[in-house]
Amino acid sequence: MAFAIPKPVKPIFDFTIQIVLGAIGFIVVFGAAVAISVVVKACDGIVPIWMQSGAVYAEKALFAVDLFCFCLFVLSEVFKLIRGLWNERST
Repeated sequence: MAFAIPKPVKPIFDFTIQIVLGAIGFIVVFGAAVAISVVVKACDGIVPIWMQSGAVYAEKALFAVDLFCFCLFVLSEVFKLIRGLWNERST
């Protein structure tokens, strides 16, 4: 059974699929930042303070880079959506 997407709706459908799949990828990276936080909290008092503070900075940096890249990803997908809608309108 084939699923046919109406041509005028295709850019919106593509946008939705890309955002959902991209968000899943960024959630995985966010999970790594949360895992670092959990490990740092679990090792409180076991590891040297400089290692703990370094891990906290790594966690915050990973989260910031992930958030920044997600914003860039969403912007690029919005531009693709606009271009797709414009091309659909022109034809």
